[in-house]
Amino acid sequence: MNRLPIEILAKIASQLKAFQKKRIGPGRLRLAPFLTINRTWQVVIEREIFRHIGVDTDSLPQLTPILSGSAGDRRIRLIQKLEFHYLRNLVPFLTPTQLSELREQQRQANESFSESMKALFGHLKGWEERLDASRTVAAGQHQMRLLLGKEFRQKEAVPPMPPSHTEDIVVPPLPAQSPANVPLEAPGRHFARRP
Repeated sequence: MNRLPIEILAKIASQLKAFQKKRIGPGRLRLAPFLTINRTWQVVIEREIFRHIGVDTDSLPQLTPILSGSAGDRRIRLIQKLEFHYLRNLVPFLTPTQLSELREQQRQANESFSESMKALFGHLKGWEERLDASRTVAAGQHQMRLLLGKEFRQKEAVPPMPPSHTEDIVVPPLPAQSPANVPLEAPGRHFARRP
């Protein structure tokens, strides 16, 4: 593993990233454990991890420790696409007759959005100043695409569905097994309720 060319490791990392995107749920592949193999793997995997990062209103403050120090400067240079999702609180539906409450909700939403944008662009400005101070990035060689989205914040987690009990499923007998005097039922699942 230590003797593989960096180009081969980069191909492996991109394949791992593609595999990670296809898998969803608890069995999803995580790239972070590959960072600990050795220094070369760390550089290659970080390139894949930081190429496209997604943050939202709640996770934006977590970027500061991740992107601090000299390692942070290197990671900032790796970012090609930054996806930021502004999280809005769910608000109750109001009718147009409740105009003052509608205006207050809009004012609060605007204030929250402004604060989120100030925080985001504060981070971006700080990154620009750090990269300019290090003089290691020539003008025009680094680009970042910023995508802005809007989502609703869930106030509480949705509880998972309980597992179904297979013993509650009643399968009708096949036509060959049913008695002659019983009419045939339509195919499909039939559920019996337990008392």
